[in-house]
Amino acid sequence: MNRQLKISIALILLLNFNNDDLPGQSKEKESFDYFFRLISNGALEKAETELEQFNRNKKANQSKTEYLLLKGLLSFSFFKFDEALVHLTHAEELMGSADANSLDRGRLSHFKGILFLKGFYKSEIALDFLRQAEEIYKIKSPPFYYLADIYFQLGRAYKDIGDIGNSKYHILKSIDIYENNEQEFAIQIADNLNTLAAIEIDLNHMQSAVTLFDKAIHKAELKKKEHLLTSKIYDNLGFAYAMIKNEKQSLKSFHKSLSIAKKYSYGQFWMSNSYLNLGEHYLLNKVYDSAFFYLKKSSQSRDIIFNERNFERAEAYQHIAIFFRETGSFDSARFYFDKALSPYNGIVENKNIDGSNNNEDYLLAIILIAEKAQLNIDEFLSDSTRVRKLIDANTLFNRMDELSRECYRNFFWENSHGYIHDIMKANYEKAIYVAYLLFRHTGNIEYANDGLRIMESSKAQILLQNLMISKTVSGNTDAMKMRNRELSLKKRLDIAQFRDNLVGNPIPDRSIRKEIIKLSDSLTQLYHALRRSDINYYDSRFQKKFDLDLSRTFQKNQHVDLLDFFYGNDALYSIAIGDNGVCDFQRITHDKTADQKIDSLLLLINRVPEITKAQERALAYEELSYFVFQRLLEKPLKVLTKSKIIIVPDGLLFKLPFEALARSRNSTHSFSKMDYIGMHYIISYGYSLGSLVRKPNKESSGTALAAFGYSDEEQGTKKISSSQEIRNLSNLIDAKIYEGADATKEAIKTALRSDRTVHFALHSIGSSLDGRSSIILPEADTLYTYEIYEIPVNASLIHLNACETMVGVDNASEGVIGLARAFLFSGAQSVVANLWAIEDSHARTMALDFYEKLSNGSPAAEALALAKRDVIIEGDEFVSHPYYWAGTILIGQPSNLRNIFNSNLIYYALLVIGLITVAILWLKKRFTL
Repeated sequence: MNRQLKISIALILLLNFNNDDLPGQSKEKESFDYFFRLISNGALEKAETELEQFNRNKKANQSKTEYLLLKGLLSFSFFKFDEALVHLTHAEELMGSADANSLDRGRLSHFKGILFLKGFYKSEIALDFLRQAEEIYKIKSPPFYYLADIYFQLGRAYKDIGDIGNSKYHILKSIDIYENNEQEFAIQIADNLNTLAAIEIDLNHMQSAVTLFDKAIHKAELKKKEHLLTSKIYDNLGFAYAMIKNEKQSLKSFHKSLSIAKKYSYGQFWMSNSYLNLGEHYLLNKVYDSAFFYLKKSSQSRDIIFNERNFERAEAYQHIAIFFRETGSFDSARFYFDKALSPYNGIVENKNIDGSNNNEDYLLAIILIAEKAQLNIDEFLSDSTRVRKLIDANTLFNRMDELSRECYRNFFWENSHGYIHDIMKANYEKAIYVAYLLFRHTGNIEYANDGLRIMESSKAQILLQNLMISKTVSGNTDAMKMRNRELSLKKRLDIAQFRDNLVGNPIPDRSIRKEIIKLSDSLTQLYHALRRSDINYYDSRFQKKFDLDLSRTFQKNQHVDLLDFFYGNDALYSIAIGDNGVCDFQRITHDKTADQKIDSLLLLINRVPEITKAQERALAYEELSYFVFQRLLEKPLKVLTKSKIIIVPDGLLFKLPFEALARSRNSTHSFSKMDYIGMHYIISYGYSLGSLVRKPNKESSGTALAAFGYSDEEQGTKKISSSQEIRNLSNLIDAKIYEGADATKEAIKTALRSDRTVHFALHSIGSSLDGRSSIILPEADTLYTYEIYEIPVNASLIHLNACETMVGVDNASEGVIGLARAFLFSGAQSVVANLWAIEDSHARTMALDFYEKLSNGSPAAEALALAKRDVIIEGDEFVSHPYYWAGTILIGQPSNLRNIFNSNLIYYALLVIGLITVAILWLKKRFTL
């Protein structure tokens, strides 16, 4: 992780300390363009000397503004970020209310963009400044290399926020501009190629990255001498080789990077990177003397460059701490972890949550807390009597969870870096492991409850980030406007807080303080508006800790047991929750063999069965499914007492219909005679326990069922008539029928708001693109997932009798973000959906059986389970195959407490009881008289 994060936030502009090679060398030695080229090519000492002379010779206000702009850029290049912001702010004050499109305004936005991008790691803010500069440069037409640099910086900014498409587009535009002067701007082209290669690393395309790094080195060598930039490229190339296990080339590249960086007085940063990489390499290979030597050298280099509170400096201490932890020197490890954390103690102790911290501070604090907690785990594992170490680790992980929830609200949801979420899930896995060890070692149920809360917290936060993508990378105009407004306010607030907290600004500026208060009030008002417009999203965004009492109340009302899974890198965890709380906490060792068996089982389930070799396939299926049953369900089912179970899967398990697992091995040659779990238990599913206990929207008052389908004319030669399906439903239930041209998007939205059940006998497409899974409507229209998030769904039950309605964007914790998740999130209590493309005629038959059982009073999960059993019992050897029935699952609340179909019967029953009571009282009175 540290390496990828390092690439994302790499510092330094293009570096070449021989100013004889300045591109576009001007005869005018005291022009702004001359100094810009001097600084951007790394001739910092020369630029500093000549810039002071420039300032003394020219006292005009315009020259003073230019001096401050250049001074800001120069301070940034010397890693003096706060000082750089002071100079740029003073330059802005000198400009006053001058022309907003002046060239100096463009330069100011340009340099602020670079500063916020690589000095303060504020990519979203940097994008605004860089775009402003781009527009001004297009109007004012400065030398071409200004615009080329803007495109390069935009590419890096988009890369940092995970927008890979825009990143590549702008970097390639920059290369196009520079290539017209390839010999002069070879270094700039090389840096662009280096960034493209870093993108390939983020995408895990290591071989492509190696090819691009080689091209970048070739471009840099067109100057016929080494540049400091080549140190940076060789450093990154070494990492790419390390990832593809080419240790020889990896070491060679790191040493080459180091040898180049040592030749330059300002090569300390890339020297420190190479030292760190070499230290990591030797630590991984357990060559401890070399590892410590290089890690210590990295720390010393970064101590020289950075002030106390800096990510790179803390990262160096972190790796030394990890070295001591790996070698069993726990006291030394704790010393260095504390040294790395000391500037962030305010965050860790929850005493300093204010504008002086940026989001990266929180991220670093989270990483360091998790690493320090791992130290306590290792100490316990080395001596199992040291239970206190585990308790301390548990405390640290609880603090990590609190920080994570704050970060997901304010930072992670704005970014789509997959590796950040991988880091967070790995940290949560460690936290669950600690809870598991404490529960097993002490028998204290509270530690099992801690494990459950942590599992749910992880799922809720990953879900929030995915939901934000679904709501904004979409056509949801209101959500986009609100998000853009929020980001704009937060950027302005960030800048104001930076200015208020500058080291060289001891006297508080009242105007800045007033601006901060005003912006904070505006954000608060925006959040109130968000709550009014979308309570579901607001509650997810600002969610509190998982409420165990609320979960138990839900269990009691639904008469169910719960089984929650967490799919980690090292192990699979399950927590079984019965009437009296957690009754089983399992840790199952995670290995590739088990995953391969689950994959093999899925291939047997979700594909059309072949008639040939049916008996052999049945035996193979029984063996695989019984293996998975033993691994996942055998122990929990021994302690759970109810026949109704809600399973909360995770990862690969979201694709697995648990009711199709064999509970025993009978060596049967028939799919119809297998001992399926579904024949003994009523299984339903949840995305998370938190999503199950969510409060529903207002109760629907419309018809029992609204059914949508195609007309007979639209079916063509298809086997199944959706028109016939919905008409048969209307014979069972009071229903509104919408077919053909009547099945419009507006009609669906109305039904979702007003009717109690909504049935879709339509086709659907599961998409891996954000928010693009969809239901295909008649009249060539489409209902996308992102549109469903806009609708306040009051219907209790949604039946998606279409293909792949559980397919969508893969999610680390909450399954997939697709159609089913969208309906549940927007207010539905339960959704019946399909894991795969089930054959139409069988899906229609089972749906009609399901509704018949619903109309007779069975709760939704029970009705579906009984309909599946009918398929198994009444079907032949072919139809009883799980492909035809197991893919249809119910996700959400298993018992519809609103009583969808029997509300009228209850009304009449109560009326009859009332009339009988009145009659008895009347007769009693008459008899008495």
